[in-house]
Amino acid sequence: MSCLFVGLQRWHRGEKLSAARFVQGHALDRLIELDALRSRPAPGDPFNAERRLEARQPALAAELPALVPGYAATPAAAAALLDALARRVPCSTPR
Repeated sequence: MSCLFVGLQRWHRGEKLSAARFVQGHALDRLIELDALRSRPAPGDPFNAERRLEARQPALAAELPALVPGYAATPAAAAALLDALARRVPCSTPR
């Protein structure tokens, strides 16, 4: 969540490259880690979690076009990442 927040703040300040890296890079890395913890896929490259991701985590790989739409679509990527996170982790609001 913090990567999405920081990334979108940078996007709104005009720091689009930094925003893209925070949202489509760092936040996506955290989602990859979360899915790996939840599904325990076959071991991959211990130094680079994205290598062979498509073979090890096919459900997540199917979401990648929405999660990594490119430089100009960082806000859409943030929305897709937030939706993906909400599907994985029950979210509740304090009362």
